[in-house]
Amino acid sequence: MSIWELLLACDMDQTVIPNGQVVEATGARERFQVFCDDARVQLVYVTGRDIGLVEAAIAQYHLPLPDFVITDVGAQMYAYDAKTGPRILADWHAHLAQSCPPEAFARIDQHLKAWTRLVPQEAARQKTFKHSYYVAADADMPPLVQEIKNHLAHLGLAVSVIWSFDHEKDVWLLDILAREANKLDALLFLCERQGIGQSERVFAGDSGNDLAVMESDIPSVLVANASESVRAEAARLAARTRRQAQLYLAESQCSHALDHRCGYYADGVLQGVWHFVPAAHDALKRAGADFSEMTGSSGMQTKGAHHGKRTQ
Repeated sequence: MSIWELLLACDMDQTVIPNGQVVEATGARERFQVFCDDARVQLVYVTGRDIGLVEAAIAQYHLPLPDFVITDVGAQMYAYDAKTGPRILADWHAHLAQSCPPEAFARIDQHLKAWTRLVPQEAARQKTFKHSYYVAADADMPPLVQEIKNHLAHLGLAVSVIWSFDHEKDVWLLDILAREANKLDALLFLCERQGIGQSERVFAGDSGNDLAVMESDIPSVLVANASESVRAEAARLAARTRRQAQLYLAESQCSHALDHRCGYYADGVLQGVWHFVPAAHDALKRAGADFSEMTGSSGMQTKGAHHGKRTQ
C-alpha cells in the first residue's frame, strides 16, 4: 500500500458549497465527507467568510469538519477541534503584526473618513488585520479604489485593498487588509507551520479570488463549475509562470445523469486529488470517486506524491 498523507485546502462558496448556478451531483458532499474522514487527510477551509459563517455553512450544508480554517480572506486563522471548536492561531497574528501592526488600522480609519462614500461595515465584520466598508452600488469603483491605494501607499502602510460586489445586499464591499492577509500567504504560512512539503498539499477553488494560489507552486484544481473567464485566466497565468503542471482544470464528463464525473463542486475537488495524488486512488474509490475511466485533453494523468501527517 502506498504511503501518503495530504493537506487539502478548499475554498468554500461554489467550491465545496453548491451555491452556484449549476446543479450539484447527487452524493457529492457524501463522497467528499468519506474521503476527508480518512485519517491521512488534513482538511483546511480557505474562505472570505468569518468563523461564524463558516460554522453556519458546515451545519447547513453538512460539510466535513476541518482541521484548520483560514477566514476573512486570510486575516484570521484557526485550528479546529471537533469537540471544542475553533482556536485562533496567535502566531499568524504575530506574523502579520511584524509588517502591519494593529494600531496602523486606527490610522487607516482616521484617514479614510475623508472618503464619505465609505461606510464601515458592522462591528462583527471588523478584524484585527481587516477593516471592511460598504460603498453604494452606483459608485465608480476602479478610480475610487486606486485613489485609496495611492493614499495608503503614501502613508507607508503595508496593506492591500480588495473589493467585490454583494448581489444580495446590492452594495460594493471594500476591505483593507494587512498585505500578507490573503489566501496564498496564509496557506503558505500554515504549510510551513505544519511542515507540509510541496508534494503534500492540494488547493481547490472556483473564482478570481483563488487565482493567486493557482498561480503559485501549490498544486491547484479549478472546479468545473468555475466560469469560463476564470478558467481562461487561470490557464493564462499558469502558462505565463510556466506552472501548467501545477494547475488542473476539472472536467465534466457526465453522459446523462449527474455523477461524480461532472467535476462540479466537491466532485471537482476530488477529481483534482485523483490527478495530483495517485497514491490516494484507493481511498477515493472507497469514497465512490473513481475517475480511472475518464479521458480528455488533460486526461487523468497523475503526479507522484509522498506525504507525512502533521499535528496542530
